[in-house]
Formats: sequence, C-alpha cells, structure tokens
Amino acid sequence: DGNKYWAADTNGNGDTEISSYVLLTLLSDQTTSQTVIEEVSPVVNWIIKRQRPQGGFHSPQSTAVALQALTIYTKATYTDNPDVTVSLRSLSGFNRQFHVDKKNGLLTQRETLPDIPGEYTLVATGTGCAFIQTHLKYHTPLAKSDTFFALTASTNPSVCTSESKKEFDVVIEASYSGERTVTNEVILEVQLLSGFFPIKKSLRKLKANPIVEKTEVGSDKVTIYLEKLTHEAESFRFTIYQDLHVKNLQAAKVKIYDAYAPDEQAFADYNSPCHT
Repeated sequence: DGNKYWAADTNGNGDTEISSYVLLTLLSDQTTSQTVIEEVSPVVNWIIKRQRPQGGFHSPQSTAVALQALTIYTKATYTDNPDVTVSLRSLSGFNRQFHVDKKNGLLTQRETLPDIPGEYTLVATGTGCAFIQTHLKYHTPLAKSDTFFALTASTNPSVCTSESKKEFDVVIEASYSGERTVTNEVILEVQLLSGFFPIKKSLRKLKANPIVEKTEVGSDKVTIYLEKLTHEAESFRFTIYQDLHVKNLQAAKVKIYDAYAPDEQAFADYNSPCHT
C-alpha cells in the first residue's frame, strides 16, 4: 500500500526507530538524487502513520530518531518556492482547500472533518512536498454491570464553580449486589484525572469508616482496601486538586472487585465538573 518499513522486534514497538535509522542512512549523502527520494518516500509514508496527534511517537527514543529522519527528508525535498494546493472533498458535499507556499510552509493547517464515518478524497496539485495527516479520537464506554456490585462515581460540587476548577471531592458509592450476604475483602481503585492529585488529609479521613483497612496512592490512582461490603450502600469521599492544566480532559475510571474473586467486578467513571 505504498509503505515500507523494517521490524526491530515482535511487538512492533521498535519498528519506528529502526525504520527511521534506515531512512537516515539512505539520506546520509550530501546530495540526494530524485531516485533516492522516490525510494525513501514509502518509508516516510509509513513513519508518518505512526506519528501521534501531538507530534510524538511510541517512545522518547523513537520520537527523537523519527523527527531527525523526517527533518533530513524535509531538507532533501526542500524547494525555494513551494506552491501546493490540497483539495479535500467528501461525498456529502464538504469541500476544503489547503494552500502551502513559502509564507505558510512551516505552519500547521487543520480542519475538523464533519462526517464520521465518511468517505473523503484528497487531491494535491502544484510543486513541493506537503505532509497530510488525519487523526481519529474516540472513547469506548465502560461495560457497566450491577451483577456483583452497584457502583457510582460523582463529584461534589457537581457543577462548575471558580473553586471546583481547581479542587473538588470525588464521591464513590458502592454496595454488594451478589448472592452472598457479605463479600470477601474488596478493592476499590479510583483512577485520578490527568493533572490532578489527591489531598492526603482527605485520604486519612477515609479511615474513619470502619470497613476501610488502608489506602494507597500511586502515580495515577488511589486504591482503597475494604474489609467487606454488604447490600447496604457505603460512601467514600476524598478531595483532589489540579496541579497541571490538561486540555480535553477525559473521564477517569473507577473499578471495584472482590480480592479473592476478581471476576466479580464493576466499573464507573467521573470527570471534573468543569471538563466541558
């Protein structure tokens, strides 16, 4: 399909890095002929497909090597006066043109595609080299089930205020809904929103609940160990604060499961009251 790459390992994580090294090797001469450009173009196509929306790749090392290789390729295909027009059309009638010249050659031009799913056609005319990328982002809802546990996650306050932009409570309500009277030890894992951290004082207050055995704070989640759960709902609350602003904040997952029967589990999620 117009692509070429070299595999470094079986899991595919090193493919970008090794292919970028090959690209650097092929472009190592002081002057690059048109034949070489045509030879390496399928490699460039493949590398670009691995690039993430913010410009990086799978790892810091692959990002460094890939960007170096793409920079050398850009230099090899440089023209003094680029004049490229890219027309983007869809079957529904959407039509957008991008023009790349000397004035805007270093700028990124973006357009949100209106039809998802949809079929689009790209036509490029003119002289020069332009990179065209598409990125699709999606969220798969959690498969929620109350067979073993009833679980909800919310925030307090639930509406956006000047205070809740930076700090708010995460409120978890859980109860057992299985066939037994009481569970074994239960583990409650609360993923933290990106850029947020828990206030330790609020975590210590959790131990006022007699069924809370201990809490652990990891780099991206808070784990609460419960002695047991019954069919009566229990509430757990702690405070998180924003240390780093993150755009397009996504919901964080909450998971509860029986420590000795991990298949007995349930999921919920929550987000900042100001995430929109």
